[in-house]
This record gives sequence, structure tokens and C-alpha cells, in this order.
Amino acid sequence: MLSKPNRLNLSREYYKIKKGSLFIQTPIFKVFYAESGDVQPRIGFVVSHHIGKAVVRNRVRRLLAEEVRKNLSKFPKKMKLVFIAKHNIISLKHGEISTFINQVLSKIPEPK
Repeated sequence: MLSKPNRLNLSREYYKIKKGSLFIQTPIFKVFYAESGDVQPRIGFVVSHHIGKAVVRNRVRRLLAEEVRKNLSKFPKKMKLVFIAKHNIISLKHGEISTFINQVLSKIPEPK
């Protein structure tokens, strides 16, 4: 689980980031990102009902959060990110998700 200063909590933050920001697409998730005034990166996860039932969605959310937590120092500061899971993520393991996160990190520009 991410520490509290690194989590996005409010649904209006999710909508704000999705509405007016850029995104990067991978086969297993889509990442919306926007600059923020926060010192640390703030990250949220969305796993819809299309992925599966609650057990599957929670597993996917935990996998994503753990891989992001491991790579948190690589994320650019002063950014807000929202990971939206796709159906392909169900069959992946920890290490495979990490490679996609590293691909996304290489494409996100540093904030000004």
C-alpha cells in the first residue's frame, strides 16, 4: 500500500486529472498524469467492474500498488497520476507489471 502522502483519495481529484491531462497507454493499463503543487508524486488506481468481481479487482489493485510503491523513487516529483487497469492485467505477475511501469516512467516528462 502506498503511504498516505502519495495517495489520491478524492474522486474529484481523479476526474480532474482524467479530464484535463495527458495519458500514456500500455497493453495492461492507461496512465493519466498532470502536474501538481505537491512535493511528492500522488498516485491513484482505478479497476472497473469489467475486470472481474471484487476479489479479482482487489488483487489487481494490490499488485499495481505494490509495484508502484517499489518504484516510487523513480516517479517524477510534483505529479499526479491515475492508473486505469485493463482486462489484460489479470494474467500478469509482479515482475511483468514492473516492466510496464518502467516503460511508462521513461515516457512521463519531468514537471517544470
